[in-house]
Amino acid sequence: MEKILYILACIANLLMICGVFVIISNARSSEIPIALLMVFPPLLSILALRKGPDIEERRLGRQLSKAKMRDELKKLGVDPQ
Repeated sequence: MEKILYILACIANLLMICGVFVIISNARSSEIPIALLMVFPPLLSILALRKGPDIEERRLGRQLSKAKMRDELKKLGVDPQ
């Protein structure tokens, strides 16, 4: 499921970039610098997706966090179930 969301996010960002270039192709010369600024958010989003923690790392992090919480609950004498 996470892989699907990752792919969909990348496709959405690429479509936004294509949309910006369509806007630029129809813009007047004074509007082009403003339209170019609209390219940065999807580019930064793609960069964050590529450079962030991978799917397995996030999954392991969640499992580790849950295990630590269960351990703390056992130390407090609370049944985690």
